[in-house]
Amino acid sequence: MSHPATILIVDDNENNIDVLMEFLESYEVLVSLSGEQALELLKSQTVDLVLLDVMMPHMDGYEVCTQLKNNPKTASIPVIFITAKHDPDSIEKAFDVGGSDYISKPFKPKELQARVRTQIELKRLIQELTVLATKDTMTHLWNRRSFFQKAQEALTQAKQHATPLCAMMLDLDHFKRINDTYGHDVGDEVIRTFAHTAQEILDTQEAVFGRIGGEEFALIVPMELHTCAALAEQIRTAVASIEHIKTLSIGFTVSIGIALWDNQEDVDTLLKRADEKLYSIKKGTRNAVAY
Repeated sequence: MSHPATILIVDDNENNIDVLMEFLESYEVLVSLSGEQALELLKSQTVDLVLLDVMMPHMDGYEVCTQLKNNPKTASIPVIFITAKHDPDSIEKAFDVGGSDYISKPFKPKELQARVRTQIELKRLIQELTVLATKDTMTHLWNRRSFFQKAQEALTQAKQHATPLCAMMLDLDHFKRINDTYGHDVGDEVIRTFAHTAQEILDTQEAVFGRIGGEEFALIVPMELHTCAALAEQIRTAVASIEHIKTLSIGFTVSIGIALWDNQEDVDTLLKRADEKLYSIKKGTRNAVAY
């Protein structure tokens, strides 16, 4: 059974809050009595929907919504304005600042519940579509398009903060032989196992990790060259120690090429240099790291 959605009610009138909570008893409900308190709460809490009063002291609902939409961490949260104001200008302003819908006071239970349900379902569908558009369906890593976008963001950030950055190109060795010998289902499981193994090692790193082709992966990580080489060796060793895929005794290995960003080149050039290092291994013994 799925966990109920979480709704944040922002209203300085406790009577309104009591009424809303009664109508929304099937949801997890959080409460803020001011816009400032709501913005502070959302720094640490994840919510699926905000019900936001327009008229509040110090900071009105329009300003709260504007700040939510200007913050990348909260911009995707749908906002339903709750208001006693019915004039066209007020309603238009609610949409202009990023509101998804509005509900007039006094509240009508069925209308409120229907509008809340609609926004929560729309958010869920958008999240699913976003995953399909940005993630590789087999490994749940960034897909090729998203990887290059995220990698460019990492390069921009490294340039701004003058921090080192490395790229890795990772390629599973003799993968065609695995597919030909055991079938594509086993080959797919090898890819998933590799991605999971590498991701577990990378969980503590600020890495951009993606699948950019069949058995080919790429990684951007803010590290000096020798630190990155040690990380790559850790991944290579972990993969080489795998002995079983499903119930089959199958081992496989990975070759990794690394390049240190020169603070000027673009993502394509950086990855090309890492790929050249990878190619030098693939011509030789494989199951190695080159930098």
